[in-house]
Amino acid sequence: MVSRSTLIGALVVVELALVGLMARALTGSGQASTFAGAGTPWWSSGHSHEVVPFSASLTTGPAPHVVIDAPRYRVTVVAQSGDDVRISGSTFVHGIVHGSPAPVSLERTTDGVRISAPDQAVNVVFGEVVRELHVTLPPQSTIEATGAGRLSVSGLRAKLLARLDNAALSVSDHRGEIEASSANGRIELRNVAGERIAVSTSNGRLSLDDVAGPLLDVHTANGRITAAGLRVTDGRITSGNGHIKVTFDDASDTTVTATSGNGPVSCSGASTSSDGGRTRVVTLGSGKGRFTISSGNGPVTITQGAHA
Repeated sequence: MVSRSTLIGALVVVELALVGLMARALTGSGQASTFAGAGTPWWSSGHSHEVVPFSASLTTGPAPHVVIDAPRYRVTVVAQSGDDVRISGSTFVHGIVHGSPAPVSLERTTDGVRISAPDQAVNVVFGEVVRELHVTLPPQSTIEATGAGRLSVSGLRAKLLARLDNAALSVSDHRGEIEASSANGRIELRNVAGERIAVSTSNGRLSLDDVAGPLLDVHTANGRITAAGLRVTDGRITSGNGHIKVTFDDASDTTVTATSGNGPVSCSGASTSSDGGRTRVVTLGSGKGRFTISSGNGPVTITQGAHA
């Protein structure tokens, strides 16, 4: 039978060892090493540093289909003229981290390329691990994103399809259809135009600025929606729980029906109301299209002008 004093002594030794490791990390005296391969353990120093930079490219032609599946990476996509898809990036570590990164691969497919990294975690004792992935591709590329820790896309002139589990999405300077959803994360659109724009999130706010198209479908189950400079004809903006504030551009040509299950509905300009002020109808331009704005729980505010 192990004595009580022996057990206490063993615990003290373990505690001192842990304190020593933490002190080395905090003072920067721990030795930093790069990942050597899958499953290779390492301890980072207490200073932020770059581990495993990578880069690769493939010639694809002017309009490839690009699949992105990198669930733990902050992905930035920028369209540039050319016939190549290029990737670069790094993993940054700070603190005590044990494990190895998932390698990023760039593979040719029958109609383009696939950029992927396994959804592989590392053990963060304390500190953080930040994975960055930068992608440059031709403007006419069609993007299909199935995984990212965060996704930012700019300059595209073709369709964007994004199905994200738990990530924010930002799209700017875009011309083409958008079909995007996130289970948990905000979505932001800025300077976007397309025949059909459909974005949704189960939990997160939606922000639209200078968005145009004949058909717009925007929905969040839980979150605020703000939109400025909308130029639309048909569609809807809905929130299950949140304030909706929309400013239509003067060029909009639609009839807007706005409702709230629990909150006031206010419209600038001439409108008709019913249901005690919780439903209002306002005509923009000749009223050609049909557009619905509704919140299950929250106020709805509608104005007209270039921006509010």
